[in-house]
Amino acid sequence: FVQQSGCAIHISSQPGQGTQRVGYLPSYISSAADEPVVKTADSSWDYSCGETILVVDDENALCGLANEILGKHGYKVLCAENGKKALEILETESVDLLFSDVIMPGMDGYELASRVKKSYPDIIIQMASGFSDMRHKSEFDKKMHQQRLLKTYSSKRLLPRIRALLDR
Repeated sequence: FVQQSGCAIHISSQPGQGTQRVGYLPSYISSAADEPVVKTADSSWDYSCGETILVVDDENALCGLANEILGKHGYKVLCAENGKKALEILETESVDLLFSDVIMPGMDGYELASRVKKSYPDIIIQMASGFSDMRHKSEFDKKMHQQRLLKTYSSKRLLPRIRALLDR
């Protein structure tokens, strides 16, 4: 994940001297042409039209982050820590969009997405991952992989993406 993000970590250790850890982060200077023209997530603009989003992530902190960002902007947010729990929620709740991590123990995000598409074809699906490799072979997985949101995402990236998907 560190290398994929363009970062590096250098660790050196000397007996009796201690250990030094240095992290290198890439610099990024954006131009106006790089950024889409959208209202910022910090504005008071409400992105939601009352939709329900099911967030699936085995990392509680990331599920909480998505919940906070989306909930603060008017979405009803449901959280599940794995694919099995997500499918249980879908049996009783009406959901407009599934926002799922790709790499999870047990059922991965692509398998969950495939099951959701079969049983609930109207649910929109957005994947998120901190990894860029393509481990899945089907055309469905390739399309999901190409359209995934890279972690770590910010409200500036997440909110316009979710709104655009829901408006299609």
